[in-house]
Amino acid sequence: MGNPFEEDSDEIIVLDTKEVMPQEVAQSIMCAHEEGKKQHSTFVHERLETQVVSLHEPIKMNKISFPSNRHKKSRSSKRVVSTTKDDLRLLGQLYVSLQVREGDIDSLFAVENLDAPPSLSKNGKLRNGQKSDLVSCLQTASPSDFGEADVKLIDGASMVHVLGSDSNIKTFYDFAEKKVIPFIKRHLITARCVDVIWTGICRTV
Repeated sequence: MGNPFEEDSDEIIVLDTKEVMPQEVAQSIMCAHEEGKKQHSTFVHERLETQVVSLHEPIKMNKISFPSNRHKKSRSSKRVVSTTKDDLRLLGQLYVSLQVREGDIDSLFAVENLDAPPSLSKNGKLRNGQKSDLVSCLQTASPSDFGEADVKLIDGASMVHVLGSDSNIKTFYDFAEKKVIPFIKRHLITARCVDVIWTGICRTV
């Protein structure tokens, strides 16, 4: 393939991988602008002009095939099977060697047979975690009731993680009405003032 900018065809080609996109992906990209204009007209007509649909109603997500969405299938399952086979082969060799040397079979499982335990690593790499997983641990480790106070300060980001979400909440307005406001009102029972602190950048003029 020569200069991709000199290609005169209806096909869409990824410049870095030289991959030709399938017909459905090319059709989605060619029709994306017109589809966006159509949805914009529908939005203005239904929510602003006729007001037959609430302005707070969630907008449906478009399922459009783009090159960035076409990820290759993960091979993690194949690696797990391969690692399991290697473990079985290693255990079989150790068992045979113990039988030949008349060793202690109970000592075979007394030590680790891997460089890193599977509970902490995956394919030799340390497992990644999420900070939100620590919320449940911190809740049980810290007291839930600090008694009455004049002012309570709540970390906004931590509050969002603690409250979580469910299938009935689709907008930020619903989240505030059903989760945030009741949470703050409960704290107002034992405090005269509740301040929620959000991390942000203040722009000075």
